[in-house]
Amino acid sequence: LNKNKTYYSYCQICKEIIMQLEKGKYLVELHHHMDGAFDAKLLIKLAKEKDISLPENFESELKNFKNMEDFLKLFGLLCAPVAGDADAIEACAYKVVEDQANINVAYFETRIALFLLTTESPFYNEKGIKPKNPVNTQEEALRASIRGLARGRKDFGVDFRIILATLRGAHQFNKSIEDLLGKYPEVVGIDVAGNELIDISEDEHASITSLCQTAKNKDIGITFHAGEIGLPSYIEKVCN
Repeated sequence: LNKNKTYYSYCQICKEIIMQLEKGKYLVELHHHMDGAFDAKLLIKLAKEKDISLPENFESELKNFKNMEDFLKLFGLLCAPVAGDADAIEACAYKVVEDQANINVAYFETRIALFLLTTESPFYNEKGIKPKNPVNTQEEALRASIRGLARGRKDFGVDFRIILATLRGAHQFNKSIEDLLGKYPEVVGIDVAGNELIDISEDEHASITSLCQTAKNKDIGITFHAGEIGLPSYIEKVCN
């Protein structure tokens, strides 16, 4: 993306937001995780269709965490009924936009850890009923997400952009993210998230540095999660 196209993109975003303001939608959400915002009732439905077991108290279980590490473990429950299934990803993405419309959001930027939604995901349930349209790559997961989000935008009038997230401790997936940068206009940023207590190896540091450099070269935004466990030193570590 050259600077002129980027500038035009920002102008279009402003124009679309103003249009939504006139319709009564007035919120902008810049920190949203699609894979952390899947609708619980839809996940239960998908799990039943695929013969995937979920806790009996599934909805309350999603609120049962004491710290960030506990919270991140909940992504296993959220992604299990969806991982590896293009139709499920699209349905969940569509529902995310509907939920945003219901709280008067005009525009949001959503982070997606694409590898969590593929057959390579640690949460992919091989014992369940196999999907009709399997998702084996991060690009296939991205396309399914865009289809659902775009369909939601058409039906509910909520605009979106995507930030591709990598997780600490999962740098083996970073090259695939890097290859996607600049290919899809919906993708405006990258994000490094996950458990800050995980030590970053030299290989992972090099992988994240390469990902950030590619993003910078292609005029893609860069964000990091830092300080979420309450230690300022982790913010300093990211800045360095």
